[in-house]
Amino acid sequence: MLELFKQTVAYKILTGDKNRGELSHAYALVCDDEVALRYFVPIVAKIILCEDQSCCDVCRHCRLIDKRSHSDVSFYPKNVGGKILTEDISEVLSQTHIKPIESDKRVFAFVNTSTMNTAAQNKLLKTLEEPPKGVFLVLGVENENILLSTVKSRVKKLEIPPFSAEQLKVGLKDNCPDKSKLESAITLADGKIGKVLEYYGDDKTWQTENLVYNLLEQMKSSREVSSFACKIDKDNIKEVLICLKRVFSEIVRGETLGFKNAKVEQLSKIYKCASAIAIIEKINLLERALFFNGNVNMITDNLLLCILEEKYRWQKL
Repeated sequence: MLELFKQTVAYKILTGDKNRGELSHAYALVCDDEVALRYFVPIVAKIILCEDQSCCDVCRHCRLIDKRSHSDVSFYPKNVGGKILTEDISEVLSQTHIKPIESDKRVFAFVNTSTMNTAAQNKLLKTLEEPPKGVFLVLGVENENILLSTVKSRVKKLEIPPFSAEQLKVGLKDNCPDKSKLESAITLADGKIGKVLEYYGDDKTWQTENLVYNLLEQMKSSREVSSFACKIDKDNIKEVLICLKRVFSEIVRGETLGFKNAKVEQLSKIYKCASAIAIIEKINLLERALFFNGNVNMITDNLLLCILEEKYRWQKL
């Protein structure tokens, strides 16, 4: 995850602050991916304390933070999925004046400040306004709008935008060694690390992919639409649409850049480039209809009939 974080502007800002000796007493790490925050907030803590100018990942500070056993670093909430309570803030306030043991800095890291209510945020304001020397606060937050304006004005913002497919492919190759599965998961994940890891380990994702390949290979007439339509419902239609769009996009790209997937290359003999483009346009319309609570059965029938129609229309030309 460190390699992914190093590709962000947030990393450049933070390490730049450290190298100039201008670390802010409080940072808000904004990322709309809860799983990513669980990885990135500790990295920010490591950069603040690391013996190196950035994050070496091997010094004593880095190793202790990884183990959540650094005496000068406290993480909240204390349990994954828990909330940050006013009692936690009271604990923070009582510890800010305790001298650090391992270093000359004390770090309080809030992995998901989205769970911190208004009372807790107000209680933290005094420390944000006048922090004791050597005290640093890291506020990880999915949506900065939940922060009080008085809190936002007292922290330095570090924003993590969604990652590109190529960044995720390189950054997660060790976590997800199956290259094919990783690429498929990235396609569904909308740039979010948490979603990539979820899809990568979810058998349902691969069931959806098999369903898509089977219907594209085996559906030859309107008589077969119902047999595939019954396998698509409200629980998987979104993933089916995304997977279909990925396959047809790869067909379009493959015509000029070459094919990387043997299954897609085989399908390109059935679905011409022009039909792939037309089907992608139709899927975009159906995704919007689904977003506005369109009828799933109607969307499914519309989708499958469109695939058949475009396949044969362009084969005749």
